[in-house]
Amino acid sequence: MKKFCKKILLLTLLTYAISLILDIGISKFAQPRGEFSSWKDLYSNNINADLLIFGSSRAMNHFNSHIIEDSLKISAYNLGLSSARIEISLLRLLEHLRLCSKKPQYITLEIDWLTIDNEKFLWSPWQLFPYMLYNRNMYTYTHHFKGYNTHYYLIPLARYGKYYIDIFRNWNNTDVNNSDIERKGFVAFKSNWNPPKDINNIEVSIHQEEIEYLYEFIKVCKSNNIKLNFVYAPEHIEATKMVKGREKVIEYIKKISDENGIPFADFSQDSYCADTTYFFNKRHLNSKGADKFTSEYYIPWIKELYGL
Repeated sequence: MKKFCKKILLLTLLTYAISLILDIGISKFAQPRGEFSSWKDLYSNNINADLLIFGSSRAMNHFNSHIIEDSLKISAYNLGLSSARIEISLLRLLEHLRLCSKKPQYITLEIDWLTIDNEKFLWSPWQLFPYMLYNRNMYTYTHHFKGYNTHYYLIPLARYGKYYIDIFRNWNNTDVNNSDIERKGFVAFKSNWNPPKDINNIEVSIHQEEIEYLYEFIKVCKSNNIKLNFVYAPEHIEATKMVKGREKVIEYIKKISDENGIPFADFSQDSYCADTTYFFNKRHLNSKGADKFTSEYYIPWIKELYGL
């Protein structure tokens, strides 16, 4: 009986070791590219910027890192991510502080109604797979999202079976072939106005769980002496009409910013928000709009705010 148990144990350990080696190899192969390449920069310690930008795709598409660097003479990186709620921004901040050798001096959190939306969804869930195994932060802030199971974080290879086609397509995607990828996390829409026609009115509300994540984000910045500011980036006037409850969310965010001494700039009501020339769709600027917003609105505000 003892010999049998030893054989079972050895077989189990051998299977685990082989699975772990294969997992490491596949994870290197599956490193996100294209618009998700900021994950690779984060986990390779290739960011180390003075100013970081967090938020959803509206952060990723609206803040041109290169213009920021050229104008402010400091290093900058855009850590915005498609469909990211506040817990994903918090996760990326914590992982950055854990892994990177340089703390940022300034953080801009692009904040809007999607920031505190309670839908547990992340576009292209496989983008986290290379960094998921035995990662406590990753589990804490993502295990409740759609498409993720607890064993993904604990058992080598378990998470890769369902999305292998997407991972292979990602491997074949290069920044060179995608003119929208501008590096340093900024992704530009080069196309002109092209809004989807099937979006109905959206009703939004304030979710306490997401507010707690927001307070945790604020707390992490304060404990690391990082100067935090909130920005509501431009959206087309048609977007403001289709979102019911939007004003209530903005008012609540303003209340949080006032209570915590966090500067908050709302650029969603400026005159050019009615001009489709600068927009790709109702919620996102195109490259021309992103350059205008970054250089004519965001940078002057940051300069005045911090004396840069």
